[in-house]
This record gives sequence, structure tokens and C-alpha cells, in this order.
Amino acid sequence: MRTSQVAPISARRIDRSLDQMTVADIMTHDVTAVSPETAIHDAARLLIEQEVPALPVVDSAFRVIGMLSEQDLMVRLGPRRRRPWWQFVIDTDRVAREYRQAVGLTAGEVMTHPVTTVIPETSLESVIALFDDQGTGVVAVVSEERLVGTIDRRDLVKALLTVPVAQARRSDADLIAQMRERMAQEAWISRPRPAVHADHGVLALWGFVSGDAEKAALVTMARSIPGCRDVEDRLISKGTIHRYHEMI
Repeated sequence: MRTSQVAPISARRIDRSLDQMTVADIMTHDVTAVSPETAIHDAARLLIEQEVPALPVVDSAFRVIGMLSEQDLMVRLGPRRRRPWWQFVIDTDRVAREYRQAVGLTAGEVMTHPVTTVIPETSLESVIALFDDQGTGVVAVVSEERLVGTIDRRDLVKALLTVPVAQARRSDADLIAQMRERMAQEAWISRPRPAVHADHGVLALWGFVSGDAEKAALVTMARSIPGCRDVEDRLISKGTIHRYHEMI
């Protein structure tokens, strides 16, 4: 059970930045799906052959009703967890679902459901947040409730290859504003925040930070701003000052 094929992402040209891209730009169209009646052993073989972390489970109308993942199958390999008696009283539905998943013989019995789906117009930013919040590895892409593709973490990594390396030049004032805006959004940055200067595309950071990790993160933050040519690190770690005083 497969969907139509399209050119692989590496063959596509995308002239937009990551924050402008949508699921349609990078999703996998050539998808293998299984039915609820598919035997577990057949589904496991497909996972290995297709080298994917999960398979969509669809009904006869190609509507997504669940996802069968490697994690779902791993549940069957280990011993069943012993639960305290009170869980059987207050959470019987969950215990029953876990039992069915542990001993089920078909994809429909073992799959994770319900599942969150996205549409081709969904932003990559939203998909990344979905991966972080739910810990999922694959998300089904639907259009008019029918499966049209999937997107997984590897697709997001491949998206980096499609972004033009060359970045447009930015004024020094714009670079400074971008750096200050980024720092304002992060609670881990020491107060007062470091001073920022720019000269011909080179950002300079001045000030005190709590430690080497914060210092390195700030340099990376500056370097990742489109148009930044280099970073001049004048940050001083408070930990370095402390170690210096101990030495003297």
C-alpha cells in the first residue's frame, strides 16, 4: 500500500529560508502504509526494508487511524510491567490498551492511536515543536483527511541541505538589532545582557557571563544570524575570574 512518488528532497531546489518553509517543501511523498489487518511480522519487515521509524496505519479510504512505530513493537520484546493494584481500579482503560498492544497480532491492535497529523501547509516551526512536545519520530501528512505523505526528523535534517548557503548582506544596525532581539527571548542569559557592536558584518560581544557554556552559546547565537560574517568574542566568564582569584 503506497502513495505516489515524487522527486527526492535532495533533487528539489528551495529558495526560501527554513522559517518560510512548510511541510510540503520537504515531506516524503513515497510512503508505505499498512492496514489495521496487517500482521505484526509483515509490518516489522516493512519497517526494516523501508528504513523508517514508523508506518502509517490507514483504513480503506486511506484515512490515517494510527501509527505503528519501532517503539510499539519493542513493547512486545520486554516483560510486562507489574502495576500496583490501584492502577487497575482508576486507570483500567490504559492498562487494557497496554495489554492489547503487548499481545496483539495485527497493526491495528498494536499501533499508537489516536495520532496527530499535519497538512502540507503546516510550517516547519510547528512540526519541530510537535516533535519536541510529543517525542514522536514520524508525523502523517494529510489532505482532505487522506494520507499524502509523512515527515520525520530525517526530512528536517535534509531540509538544511536545501537552504541556500549564501545569505544576503545586512547592515550593522540590523545585525545588532537581531542579536539584541534574540538575547531578549532567552532567560538563561546573564543580566545585564552583553553589549553588542558590529563593524562591516562582524559582531562583537562584550560583558560578563556566568560560565563557559553561556559564553559559547552566545557566540553561536551571534554566528547563526544571517549576514553575520564573524564574531569577536570579548565576553568574560565569571568562572574564569573566580579561578584566577583562587590562583592568587
